[in-house]
Amino acid sequence: MRKISAILFCVAVAACGEDSAETPDAATFDAAPDAPPDAFVRQPDLSCMGNSAPTTAPATVTITGGGAPAQMLFATTDIEVTPPMSIKAVPVQNAKIAGFRIGGAAQGMDTSDAMGDWSFMMPGVTPIDGYIAATKAGHRNFRLYPPSPVAADATMPPMLLLNEQTFGLLVQLSQKKQDPENGTVGLAVLDCANIPVSGAMISVKQGTTEYADADHVYDVGQFQPGLYFIFNVPPGATTVTATYNGMTFRAHDIDVIKATTSTTGVKPGF
Repeated sequence: MRKISAILFCVAVAACGEDSAETPDAATFDAAPDAPPDAFVRQPDLSCMGNSAPTTAPATVTITGGGAPAQMLFATTDIEVTPPMSIKAVPVQNAKIAGFRIGGAAQGMDTSDAMGDWSFMMPGVTPIDGYIAATKAGHRNFRLYPPSPVAADATMPPMLLLNEQTFGLLVQLSQKKQDPENGTVGLAVLDCANIPVSGAMISVKQGTTEYADADHVYDVGQFQPGLYFIFNVPPGATTVTATYNGMTFRAHDIDVIKATTSTTGVKPGF
């Protein structure tokens, strides 16, 4: 069961959002003088904290998932479990993928191919504040909300379109409850270089009701820092954010939908 969780999060929400000009090479490291290499500790990149929101975008924006066999983990992906506990990531073919602006109809659509790859264009001009939806019969519906509006061509992280059996195994592993009338949130806490941040305190709130508590949260930090599943969240507008070393990351809203996994990332800023 631990192996299932590790693979799930290798292909889940570790890099939500659009392509970034910032890379891990820009990270800073702290260590005492003459310390051995393993004493170096990466400090999160917080350089985008307080940045202004983007205001313009190209006339059309291309949004892509996958693109080559080596990039399958950025495509539409399921987890195949074969007794006795043989586990692997597998592409999902013929899934319906659609891009939406918040409150609007689908503006871009595609069907995943044999490698789980997909791509479509959406009208731009202004940054796209929206989500990508993936559906296929026998699989749990999936939504991906980028952590900030998309203002350039973007390669999305995986659409984790789990079959119902695998999702049930995940709920069992988490030892949480999941009412079929409620939804699930997948949340990654990321720095400005899209690298997961450990040690943050998350918030998943509807109005004054907080769901980031022991009854709902499955912390997967033992496998990948900064990653969480929040189970049994009622449908409705939901605000997500995180606090790290006294600094509050940018909050944004997602919709939690019945029998759907809504996934997003929280970053320091735009």
